[in-house]
Order: sequence, then structure tokens, then C-alpha cells
Amino acid sequence: MLTTCSTARREGLDLFLAADAEIPGGPPNAVPTDIFSLIYPLLQAPFRSVTRLEGLNEYIAANFSSATPGGFFAGSSPTFAWKGNYQISYAIATQNLLDISLLQIPITSAFQPFDYPFLPTAGKSLQFTLYFGLAMSAYPGFFSLYTNVERLRNVRALHYSNGVRAGPLWVAYTLFDFLIVLLVSAAAIIAFTATTDVLYAPAYLFVVFMLYGLSATTMSYVVSLFTTSQLATFAFAAGGQCCMFLIYFVVYMVLLTYAPTADIDRDVNIANYTIALFFPAGNLLRALLLAFNQFSLLCRGTDQIASYPGAFDVYGGPILYLILQSVVFLTILIWYDSGYQPAFLARKKHRLQDVELTDEVDPEVFAEAKRVDSAHDELRVLHATKAFGPNIAVQDVTFGVPKGEVFALLGPNGAGKSTTIGLIRGDSRPSDKSSEILIEDTSILRHRAAARSHLGVCPQFDAVRLSHPLDILRHRLMTPFGFGRWTV
Repeated sequence: MLTTCSTARREGLDLFLAADAEIPGGPPNAVPTDIFSLIYPLLQAPFRSVTRLEGLNEYIAANFSSATPGGFFAGSSPTFAWKGNYQISYAIATQNLLDISLLQIPITSAFQPFDYPFLPTAGKSLQFTLYFGLAMSAYPGFFSLYTNVERLRNVRALHYSNGVRAGPLWVAYTLFDFLIVLLVSAAAIIAFTATTDVLYAPAYLFVVFMLYGLSATTMSYVVSLFTTSQLATFAFAAGGQCCMFLIYFVVYMVLLTYAPTADIDRDVNIANYTIALFFPAGNLLRALLLAFNQFSLLCRGTDQIASYPGAFDVYGGPILYLILQSVVFLTILIWYDSGYQPAFLARKKHRLQDVELTDEVDPEVFAEAKRVDSAHDELRVLHATKAFGPNIAVQDVTFGVPKGEVFALLGPNGAGKSTTIGLIRGDSRPSDKSSEILIEDTSILRHRAAARSHLGVCPQFDAVRLSHPLDILRHRLMTPFGFGRWTV
């Protein structure tokens, strides 16, 4: 049974207040029992006659537990007393009896308070909403663990270096995890509908759960791009969603408690649409509050429930926001891993090495640099520079590899061999604006995915150590351009 929109009932002597009434009143000639019977037919001879004001006081003192809703004396000093532990309705009813006795005319009176935004039992459903929402906020964080470890162990870089595109890869990740999201969403809705019938439009709630899982999963993928460990990934992905869920909840309660009454609806809508626009957890909490009609969110007037669950101010808003968030987060993933970065993000300032500390350039190196500037080799590295903070790992490296040539980078540990190959693979970007790397005349800095389609990579950190040299050679012969690094 869904929470009703009107939570306050009408109270008067023509309703339940007449039940078990015991009303001391006087003086006898001033009590118009005929008028009372006319306007309040439920009052069945409840009056107890008192002749003096002191008699009223004595009766109330002796029968304070049964005098209901109160008593009155319409003498020279009109006085009434009421039972004070049943809100204000008993006082209004007793004063109404005194007014009729004084004026000797029928006066009908009743009392009905304004509607409460929630029932006294709403605390239990709010507790459930809070605990269930936190669990739903946390579980998508698990999906970011393996994407993070693949990035840290260069598995995804190996994928990209061998022709895998960022778009199909992230779509594949998302579709696989989305199957788990569907199972979780279906299990939650089945459990809800099997144990209670209070949910509003559970089919729409299932759609929200499903889209929330999709949006939160892609958001956790984005987090995994920047964190340095699986623990940090889960902390930011799951903890971030839980924090935003709690912030939304606290903001909602604060507005209901402290906002001016006339501004509550406006302020709540502003907070909802602002927080939910950026964080999937906000849409999840909104949908849960709607499902249980908390704070009368579904009410339209005093006794009408929203007729269309898909309206924007019902489930339609969260559904639209979650779809847009899923698209945005997936676009960020593909954009970031495809190498499209603004120049101010791609190139960072670094300290140039002093001329006195720079080794004299070998004539053959100078000649190679001059040749590559005007050549069309399959691989051209032009003035590549890479700095890590104040330390320069690679400085102004230029060379080219024509078609059919075998080329090797030789040098001691720390000479910059791995850094140079990382630049060629597109795993990192040069630090100098004049740097350029072309693979079959395609810039890996501006068109990383297209340039990587011409690469075949067998890095030393995994495959070379486990493979026979002949297998590596076969792999290279099958790719347009291949390279690797051996440690002897």
C-alpha cells in the first residue's frame, strides 16, 4: 500500500471526538442540549451538570482522566478546561461548546492540521533507503579494480600498441560489467516486490537501477585512469559515490528542516537537479525517495499521486541524467585513451639542460638528424624530449627507420631507451613543443589510434622473457612495423 498524500485527518465533535465523551458543563439553564444534539448527533447525553465554577474545577480535579474532551462554565466568568495531551483539537472542541452556550446559536467547528510531509513511521523506510543506497553506491567500484591494474601493468598499453582501439576496448569492458549490473538490478527489484507492495512503479525503478549501475561503472573507469593503486581506485570510486549519496541526503534533510516553508519545493528541486547532474548517486537517492513516496514527492494536490512515472519530475529526470552521464563518462574514456589532449595539457615546461653539461654531438648523429628532417621513413623521431620534473630523460633525440631496416637502441641503464620506446608507442608524450613522432607519416601525438595501427610491440616486461626469439621474429614479420627491446 503506497504512502498516502494526505497524512492529517479532520477532527471534531461530529467525528471521533464524540466517542466516549464526558463533558461537565453549567450552569444547567445555559447548556443548550437541543442545539448540541442538532449539530453533533454523535454526542449521546455526555453532559454532566455543574452549578458553580468551583463545581467545574472540583469535577475536573476528581475526573481528569475521563473528562473528554473537556468542560465549560458559561456563567458570569466564562471558563473552559480541556484535556491537554491530545493536541489542540480538544481545546477547540471545548471552546466551541462554550461559544454555543454563551450565544445560544448553532456553531459548527472542526480542526484539521496541515499535511505532514512524512508519516511518523517514515524513519524506518529512510533507514532502509540510506543503507541500501550506500550498498548500491559502493558496488560499481569493484569494476574499476581490473581496469586499474591493467593500466598499471601496461597491459592496456600493449593492447593499444598492437592495434586495439580505445573505443571497442572500453565498450567491451562496459558491456561485460553491464551483465553483472543487470543481475544486481533484477535481484534488487525481485526482492523488493516479493517482500512489499509499497513501491511506486517498480518497473521504472529497475530502469533507474540499471542505468545507475552503467553510469557509476563508467565513472569508476574514469577514476581508474588516474589512481596509482587498486586500493586508491576503490577508495575514490566507491567512497566518492557514497560521499555524494550522503551529501545529497544531508542537503535534502537540511532544506526540509531549515528552509522557509514557501521555498522548500524550489530549493529541493535546485539541489536535486544540481547534484544529480554530476553524480549518479544523486539520481539513485532521488529514485529511492520517489519509490517510497518519501516527503510526499509523488503527491499532486492533497490526494493525487503522479499518474505518469516517466515524467521528468518523477523517474524521467533520473533516467535522462543517468543516460547522459553514461555517454559523457564513456566519451571521456575513449577520448583520454585515444590521445586527444589539448596542447596545454600535453606539453609541460621543463628546465633545459645547461650547454656546458651537454655532450658534443657526434657528426653521424648530426647527419642523421639532418637526413630525417626531409626523409619519409616509416618511423621518424624528431627532436624528442622527455622530462620528469627537473630531470631530463631524453633530450632532442632524432632518428629514422626506413622500410626494411633493422634498428636497435643500445645504451646503459638509465640512458633513456625505454622512455624513447614509450614515446614511440604513445604511452607517454614529449615534454617539448618541437617534438614529433611519425609512424608512416602519421603523428602518434595527434592521431595516436591511427598511428598505433601500424605498430607491433613485444615489450620486455612480459612477452620477451616468456617467448622464444623465433616466435618474436615471426610476430614482427607479421606486422607492418615492429620493435622491442632486449636486455642482455
